[in-house]
Amino acid sequence: MVARLKPRFRHVLWRNGSVAILCGLLTFAVVHFFHNTAFFGGEAEDSLDFLMRLQAESGDVPPGPDITLVDFDEGAFVALGRPDIIPRDAIANVLARVAQAGPKLVLLDIDIGWPDAKPREQVLADELSRLAKGPGPMILAVREKLENTSGIATPYLRPSPYDAIAAGSTRVRFIASQIIENEAGVAHYIGIMEPMCRDTTSMVLPGIHPAALAATAPEPMNAFDALDNQLQAYRRPCTANDPPLRPKPLNTMGVAGQNVSWKRNHDTERIPFRLGWQEGAVFSHSSPGLVVLPVSQFLQPNADIDDSLLRSHIVVIGSSAAAMRDMHLTPLGFMPGSLVLGNALRASLGEGFLQESSIYIDLGLTLVISFFTFGVWAILRHFMNVSVLLMREGLKLGMTAFWGILAWTFMRHGAALDFAFPQYVVISYLIYAEGLEATI
Repeated sequence: MVARLKPRFRHVLWRNGSVAILCGLLTFAVVHFFHNTAFFGGEAEDSLDFLMRLQAESGDVPPGPDITLVDFDEGAFVALGRPDIIPRDAIANVLARVAQAGPKLVLLDIDIGWPDAKPREQVLADELSRLAKGPGPMILAVREKLENTSGIATPYLRPSPYDAIAAGSTRVRFIASQIIENEAGVAHYIGIMEPMCRDTTSMVLPGIHPAALAATAPEPMNAFDALDNQLQAYRRPCTANDPPLRPKPLNTMGVAGQNVSWKRNHDTERIPFRLGWQEGAVFSHSSPGLVVLPVSQFLQPNADIDDSLLRSHIVVIGSSAAAMRDMHLTPLGFMPGSLVLGNALRASLGEGFLQESSIYIDLGLTLVISFFTFGVWAILRHFMNVSVLLMREGLKLGMTAFWGILAWTFMRHGAALDFAFPQYVVISYLIYAEGLEATI
């Protein structure tokens, strides 16, 4: 077909086509090289955040397990006398009432390692011992790391009165909840595991994803034991200079018959935020699949609580009170850390975490959009004599359609395709093509 065209048109096709390929390859190479920088990588992350907001506002989110958030809110803190830490006997009462309703899983997003009065600690220890040996749900208690203690630079785990209860084959286990922010301070990632030190002894706590899979397995205690053995095989003695993990990379784990794998820095996963936060929400919420219950109802004697809001749900016990300093900026706005973990749990047991596309998919998309740009320019401008203004509008419509395809891929399949590659291809090609107008 090209041979039948006039020499001038053949020249236009070959010249523009060659430049389209070069623009695609060069742009891909540059953007891929700087993929994780604030300029290129940040723009792709912002695009995904925008899509998450649109999806959450429309309510068109993939189905997932129901989340119930039991919240120690400002009202509860006032009623408790604004304590420095949440009283351990109050936590014990909430755990007892929640477990009685038959939830699928309980996540305690309050670090019980901080000391309280001995009698209150004993009340919680007794309740945890009862739950650890009973037939109820798994209780995952979040532990927080401390930095720079005892001359060791690696994270340090504070001893607690409940260490013996959470050790061994019981229904109470300690986990880590490492929420990781990007350069702009937006919470995007959750840790897979957290190596910690206690003096010269090291241990590795599982993160939300592997812990949730193990805790909801048909035999959760056996699954958790197998997970723990897998993680502890990678620990080594803690010193001031060496990390507690062995240098050997760990890119995948087998948990309850499933493979958990990750790519980013070998230890994090990108959270698809579906549940937003509404200040002061009680018994209802703007996000589908989420119920927020104020903890004050659990602390009242003989309180009438609807068990259907807890039964078979994933229950997260946390706090949105300002004194806890646990609010995070996310793609859906500010929310307490307990709801960030709720979103992570929903991904773990539902749609899964966002998966980055491979380099081959990104390269293929880049070349497709470069040829699309070239084709629109060549056909509309040189063969149909369309003005540059109309040509630009045609490219805009084409790019809008392409973004729609990427948005559908993200919303339906959780594929985090890189939006930066095709965008920079179009910019590069238009700069060349507009300059070419003066010579053709």
